[in-house]
Amino acid sequence: ALVALGAFVAIAALRPWNRAVVGASEARTQATFSGLATAPAISPDGRFLAYRETRCPEPPARGGCVQLQVLEVGGTRPVEVIAGAERLANPRWTHDGLAIVVGGALAEGRSGLFVVPRLGGIPRRIGDEPLAYDTHAAGDTAAFVVARDSSAMLEIVHLATGQRVGDPVRVGTTTVDLAWSPDGQRFAVSSYDEVAILRRDGSLLAANREDGKRDIVRWSTDGREILTFMWTAGANDDFTAFPVDAKGRLGAGRRLVSQLPTLLAGTFDVARSTGRIVVGSGSEFSDIWSFDLAPGGVRSRRMTQGTSWHGPPTLSADGRILYFLRTDPLGNSLYSIVDGRETALTAEPQLVNNSLRLSLDQRLIAFESRLDSNPVLMIYDVASGATRTIPRELTDVGWLLPGGNQIVWRSHGTGSLWLTDAQGGRRDSLTTVEGAVEISGSYWFLAPDGKQIAVVGRTRDASVLTLVPLDGGPQTRLASFPLNEGVVGLAGWSRDGTLYLARGLGVFGGTTTLLGVDAATGARRPGFVLPTACDPLTVTYASAAGRAACIVPERRADLLLLDGIRQ
Repeated sequence: ALVALGAFVAIAALRPWNRAVVGASEARTQATFSGLATAPAISPDGRFLAYRETRCPEPPARGGCVQLQVLEVGGTRPVEVIAGAERLANPRWTHDGLAIVVGGALAEGRSGLFVVPRLGGIPRRIGDEPLAYDTHAAGDTAAFVVARDSSAMLEIVHLATGQRVGDPVRVGTTTVDLAWSPDGQRFAVSSYDEVAILRRDGSLLAANREDGKRDIVRWSTDGREILTFMWTAGANDDFTAFPVDAKGRLGAGRRLVSQLPTLLAGTFDVARSTGRIVVGSGSEFSDIWSFDLAPGGVRSRRMTQGTSWHGPPTLSADGRILYFLRTDPLGNSLYSIVDGRETALTAEPQLVNNSLRLSLDQRLIAFESRLDSNPVLMIYDVASGATRTIPRELTDVGWLLPGGNQIVWRSHGTGSLWLTDAQGGRRDSLTTVEGAVEISGSYWFLAPDGKQIAVVGRTRDASVLTLVPLDGGPQTRLASFPLNEGVVGLAGWSRDGTLYLARGLGVFGGTTTLLGVDAATGARRPGFVLPTACDPLTVTYASAAGRAACIVPERRADLLLLDGIRQ
């Protein structure tokens, strides 16, 4: 649900696509008008849409905020097929259009892969909660990838009986999305910037690197192309088709539709019989707000305004300087605001991650970037304005330790931590965060003395705050927060030993609370309620100055139908 904030943002196409434009036969139709519709799926005949809505201004007393809706194209009254789920992934239709397959958690302790009738009914569990899944285009089976014993396993299950079909096979790639070919013989597995084509037995045909690819992939109706969105400017993406040869290799991309507003997510689906396309679209703006916090109240102020993408801000220790990334005509640039004056600090034609890390001495700022398709850690020197880069893997996130001679790295999506020198060399494995199934986004923070890291990892039921010493000592589980009570982000760590966390419902609205946790004892300390709907993963807090800042997102998400697209 929070994919938008973990995404990279692109400022230009990254490779020379075929620039053929869509002909006059293309037709666009807005299908929903709630402003809340995400994760679209379209029935094989193109007549029905399944999608997710999240409606929860305050944390619920029981259950969750997520609903699965089904709407007939041209209709105005959707059917609520699943209500009050804690989380739901992208739905998929069965081959006959009579049911929907969806992964997620319907309630505390009830997670998995489910089948639910199109017009509603009791969801029936057919497997464990998967990393990705898809249904057979012409049969009563589903394929899904599930994490088992630190491995990704591909399994096929019969929808009617829940029985496994054949033996599970190991998938040798990180899995974000899975698409089953129309003939049932191949899978397209999407992972960050790669599309792997597998045989039905799980063996690899080819792994294809595609810089700038969004996560979701689908096959064309004839099975000859892979369809996906490619990052372009701001919150817009290009809908692109890649031909697939018999050996699973992707050819040059063919642009089908340019500059569609996809809310930084690139979600879509294709009707397998008709080729009609549904896209998650709409408008999204994000502005930075600052807050002066005092026992007598909170004073808020909007710091930015416009239609640029803004990355989560970082405050200097004295609260005077606000740093952030945003999209501008020159690219994705690092900016600062001092005494109300905004200044561009860099101007690089780059893709950037959306988080900044300020060194403890306040001299260097680090953030993840890609220059000429090469992943790097960008280091900005505050005093001189100079930048330097350190090579990295695409999923690596780095933080400079005191003195600037070492970097502690974290793998996006896993609990692995390691150290390198300041040039990224001499890698030394450090540890793995215990008990977490997922660690991503801005879920970590370096202690003021540089000797340990606080990490928020997600288990199946809770967000868990863990302290990890960098000397390899025992880890401490400091606090736990139920998932159905909102998202938890790390906002700061004061020199008196207080860790500051932000809790709220993220892009779904409601209030955001800033609270303190004693890093020695785990005791919770009174905090502040921020007066605007901050995304909790973007809150930064300078405790010495009593000042906080955050991103306040405004989103209107609906579904867009595309007809007449030549696949």
